Amino acid sequence: MTIPPDDRVFRREMATAYRSGWHFIDLVTAIPHRGDSLMVTLFGEPVVVAREEGEDVRAYRWLRRP
Repeated sequence: MTIPPDDRVFRREMATAYRSGWHFIDLVTAIPHRGDSLMVTLFGEPVVVAREEGEDVRAYRWLRRP
């Protein structure tokens, strides 16, 4: 018989194992032109991925003002 994990244990494991690494969001072809952007949710946090003027692709955590 298995016991379902405690929510606190699950959150701690997610923070330890997954939040600290690199994560695949989509192919670079999803934002082909400068100025294009893509909004995704990763671990419950909104993230904006944008292709900038220098052709670089960057991801930013979307911070909401209270």
